[in-house]
Amino acid sequence: EHRNIVSIEDPVEYAVPFVRQMNVDVKHEITMSSGLKTMLRMDPDILFVGEIRDEEAATIAMQAARSGKYVLSTLHTRDVASTIVALRDLGLQDRSISENVTGIVNQRLVRRLCDQCKRPVKVSQEQVREFSEAGVDCPATLFEPAGCSQCRNSGYRGRIGVFEVGLIDNQLAAAIASGEGRPQLEEKLRAAGSSSLRNDALSRAAAGSIDFQRARSIRWLT
Repeated sequence: EHRNIVSIEDPVEYAVPFVRQMNVDVKHEITMSSGLKTMLRMDPDILFVGEIRDEEAATIAMQAARSGKYVLSTLHTRDVASTIVALRDLGLQDRSISENVTGIVNQRLVRRLCDQCKRPVKVSQEQVREFSEAGVDCPATLFEPAGCSQCRNSGYRGRIGVFEVGLIDNQLAAAIASGEGRPQLEEKLRAAGSSSLRNDALSRAAAGSIDFQRARSIRWLT
């Protein structure tokens, strides 16, 4: 209640009582960019932008962050390092990105194993090798889907998030400002302790939340 929080979304999916929410309405000439300009006149403390889709929206969001607003938004990208590249492709300057982006969360939703019927399976040598290559402790047992009345015989019930989190520390900010490419940024993220999507997925497989094949299916994202 002590913060002025506003959002522009396409569309507003959940009504949040403490947020002033605005719908994108192209029919009435309310785009993501024009709506952003309107919301900045409300002098917000926190600004939610449903999705950054073009150069104008990216520029306005960055200007808001530079002026001290706390801006949260989304982009469709492969991973944390690719998000930096995507912001560059939208016309943002390296120095502006390095000085104003504080963190990036990359996420995927994966089907969760049904706790009522998942069945244990032995870990193969190939699986042991993959866990070892990823630097994740290999469990004694993995689980696979079975099927029961609770999950409509699918073996899965609900979904669980798999995440890669990158905090923009001084070293990474310097790499962004100097224009380093995706491989170099990826290397610095791993050196700073940021876990890849694949590693997080394998950790969840080791914990019995998802099956190994689901964890392996996002391997290309590393």
